[in-house]
Parts: sequence; structure tokens; C-alpha cells
Amino acid sequence: MSTRQSQNGFPATKYQSDDIPAEYILKKGSLSFMMVGKIEDPFQGCACSMADITRDLTSKLTIGDKQAMLIDMEAGVESFGRGVERSVDTVLIVVEPSFESMSLAEKINYMADGIGVGKVRAILNKVPSKEVADSMTEKLTAKNVKVLGAVYYDPRISEAGFEGRPLPDSRAKENIRELVRQLFN
Repeated sequence: MSTRQSQNGFPATKYQSDDIPAEYILKKGSLSFMMVGKIEDPFQGCACSMADITRDLTSKLTIGDKQAMLIDMEAGVESFGRGVERSVDTVLIVVEPSFESMSLAEKINYMADGIGVGKVRAILNKVPSKEVADSMTEKLTAKNVKVLGAVYYDPRISEAGFEGRPLPDSRAKENIRELVRQLFN
């Protein structure tokens, strides 16, 4: 890793995920998770500096052949205004069955296209029925938003999240497995 630093403290040249200090990454098996930009305390101000760091990180991180990086951003379009997604190859939009969520998906699709992201896909979330999934898909398609798949509503998922437990075996968990398979194909 180069010792020359960019203005955000990251190396000025490319680096790999193993170069990120262990205290910033949670690892479980072959999965790694890194949280960036979450406000933890009052009066921390704008997330602009975190956006700068995330944008710098994604532009310089080299992903290996059997690796993928998933960045969980705050809901909304603010990160697009800061160019955080500029270096990604795919944007996934989680869309819930509401007018506001569908409108936001259209806006995210537009903004992702505007910064040069080649692939944008929607994941329908908390869908109560196949009829609602079909209707959402039809409306999103009319807005030029491609749908990858759906995760059907299951109250056990909400309960597990509320209690901090792992996801139970359910239709929703199988929906998620199928979406992951599609992403890696």
C-alpha cells in the first residue's frame, strides 16, 4: 500500500479490502461489513465529510474476483448529490409499496444514470401479495426502473429485527437468497 495519502487520509493509489484496518470492519465467515457515515451523537453536523471519505474509498478500492462490496446508504438521494455512487457498477433501490417510495425509486434511477452508473435495479420490499408485486413492477417499469425481484412481507422478519435475532426460515428469507443468487449471476 502506498504511503502517500489523499486529502481524506486514504492512500492516493489503489488498495484492497485487506488494507482497511481491522477495527473498521466486522467479519463473519467470508462476509465483511463496514459502516460509514452514520451519525452516532447529537450535533455531528452534515454527513458531507463521511460522503467524501466513502466516495474516496469506493473509487480506490480494488475488488477481487470473488469479492463484492455492498454499500448501505441512507435512504434518499443526498448521497447522489455528493457523488458517492460514482464508482459503483450497480445501484440497488429498496422500494416499499407506497407512492413515496415508488417516486423516490424513479428519482434515484434518474440520478444514478446521471452520474454514469450502468446498472440500476429495484428490490420490492415488504410486498403483501403477488398482485401488489405485479402492480409495483408495472408502475416501476413505466418509470424505466428495472425490478430485480421481491421480498414478501412476513411479520416474523419484523419480530426478529425488533428482538435482534437472526432471520427465521421464511418465504422472505428465501426471496432474499434468490435475489443474492441473481446478483451474483
